[in-house]
Amino acid sequence: MAGRREIVRFVLSAGLLSAVAACAAVVGIDELRIGDCKGGICEDDGGEPEPEPVPEPEPEPEPDGGVEPFDGGPCVTGEAGPTAVRVGTEANSFCIDSTEVTNQQYRTFLEAGVDANTQPPQCNWNRTFAPATDASVGDLPVTGVDWCDALAYCKWAGKYLCGRSENGEKTGPVSEAEIGDEATNQWLLACSGQTNRYPYGSTHDVAACNVAELDAGRPLPVGSLAGCEGSYPGVFDMVGNVWEWFDGPCRTDAGLGLADAGPAADECWLKGGGYPNRGANIDCKVDGLGSRRDRRSAFIGIRCCSN
Repeated sequence: MAGRREIVRFVLSAGLLSAVAACAAVVGIDELRIGDCKGGICEDDGGEPEPEPVPEPEPEPEPDGGVEPFDGGPCVTGEAGPTAVRVGTEANSFCIDSTEVTNQQYRTFLEAGVDANTQPPQCNWNRTFAPATDASVGDLPVTGVDWCDALAYCKWAGKYLCGRSENGEKTGPVSEAEIGDEATNQWLLACSGQTNRYPYGSTHDVAACNVAELDAGRPLPVGSLAGCEGSYPGVFDMVGNVWEWFDGPCRTDAGLGLADAGPAADECWLKGGGYPNRGANIDCKVDGLGSRRDRRSAFIGIRCCSN
């Protein structure tokens, strides 16, 4: 009996060793490790497992109203007045004042004593640059200035009245035919970024800028409403607060029916709307408002462009 048990034990041991050897041969290893084979069946996975693919992060949504600024270098002209910000496209890049010109900045211009005789022919009637409104509060936009005052201020500041530009250079005034051309009309391009109806986006926000719905009832300090930042970062109040003169179109045949015909009665256009305005007047893309070249109003101010 004892001999038979030894034989059975030997046969079982031999069979187990054969299975182990076969399993080890399948996986190609010399020493069997726990977990390499289960039930005498081994699978070769071909090496280290491939890492799980990492999903690409979702791109951050671009905020409504944002326009990728073109880095065309610093604004090299215009050391006086508001800080200038480079805007536009790679094909047509220029600089524009970050805010409307303030009373304090305009006061510096008056103190410089610019000679009225240096004005162009269309402004030969303009004998003083003094504003027609109270300019005592320094950080409010200067108002009560006519088209010729705005032209003279921008020139003195080393800038120019925003007009038509190509390849980053001003080529003249905006014509009536080009008033809606966002590729060349500097004021319009800076306000809309060629995409926005309003400087801050496509939908009207009654609390963003100093317009009638805000019910301020007066101009506010320039750049004081963070929500009224424009299509390009750092440009404020391109709608609301006060209207802004720009270069063109000025019509000598506007038919205003005025007795004092001549350059002072030419109809020049304004952009941006003011604090009493609502609706189309505070839309970047609206053509603008026609007004006499010599008009001095509490609703009208200045913004300049430069290279």
